[in-house]
Amino acid sequence: MYIAKNVVEDLVWEKLFEIIAVNPLKCNCSKCVVDIVAYALNELKPHYVTTMRGEAIVKTNALNAQVLADVVKVLSRGIMLVGENPKHSDVDLVKR
Repeated sequence: MYIAKNVVEDLVWEKLFEIIAVNPLKCNCSKCVVDIVAYALNELKPHYVTTMRGEAIVKTNALNAQVLADVVKVLSRGIMLVGENPKHSDVDLVKR
């Protein structure tokens, strides 16, 4: 069975965890984290592959400095926007 996979999503999650390790979020509840990722994925061009070979090629190309800079830039903007306007409820905060 084949699936279509957006390899940009993997890159966004990787970079977000790297950023969070150095600069903790204002709120790290699952809703805020997922909102940041959703913002970034909506801003970045998706890149779908259907094979592991295609995924390896795209990930190698993603090491391009401009691609990484774009991901970090969009994530930084998402972190700022979600931090200023969190959409979590009190229930989300209690579940942490």
